[in-house]
Amino acid sequence: DSYQLTKRYMRADGSIVWGNLWVSCARDDQGNVEYFVSQIVDVTEQVDLRLRASESAERFRLLAENSSDFVVLTDVAGVVQWISESVEGVLGWNPASVIGRASEEFVDPDGIVEMHRLHEEANAGRPAIGRIQIRAKAGGLRWFLRTLRPVYDVHGDLVGRVMGYHDIQTEVEAEERLSESEQRYRLLAENASDVVFRGTPGRLLSWV
Repeated sequence: DSYQLTKRYMRADGSIVWGNLWVSCARDDQGNVEYFVSQIVDVTEQVDLRLRASESAERFRLLAENSSDFVVLTDVAGVVQWISESVEGVLGWNPASVIGRASEEFVDPDGIVEMHRLHEEANAGRPAIGRIQIRAKAGGLRWFLRTLRPVYDVHGDLVGRVMGYHDIQTEVEAEERLSESEQRYRLLAENASDVVFRGTPGRLLSWV
């Protein structure tokens, strides 16, 4: 007796508009269709907004799945609800094997306290950033800079967290090498039998 359909219509100038079409039929006493009544409402703006939102979501998905980093969505309990496919290239984990598992399973045990601290910061309504080590599928740990943001429902209740992980293993290794080098220099300087000083041509800056 009736149906509803969203479809495109062409204006006289050739441009396209989207319309919500409602159609009902009128019947005689014997139930035969006599005529149809149609109503069309212009919904071009609403459809354009939905299309842009869909395109934006698709761009985010492509960025997340092809990034050298990865993104994780968990519920309040920390169980992984979604993870970008790029995690497989970064850590070797297949996304399907991670979904449904607690995020703590993949964190260095020494970093659990730091992870909970970041959660508390995020629960306070502000982004939380910190370093954390994540376990790779092949074994070993890699350093990541994790940015964590809370996710709320329409009522303002906390329903989960979204986390972005940026690989900083190379930077951390460089920092460790620099620290070791500085330590060796300090030990040599403090235990040398000679006098060591630091300066520029014609100017003494400090004794070491």
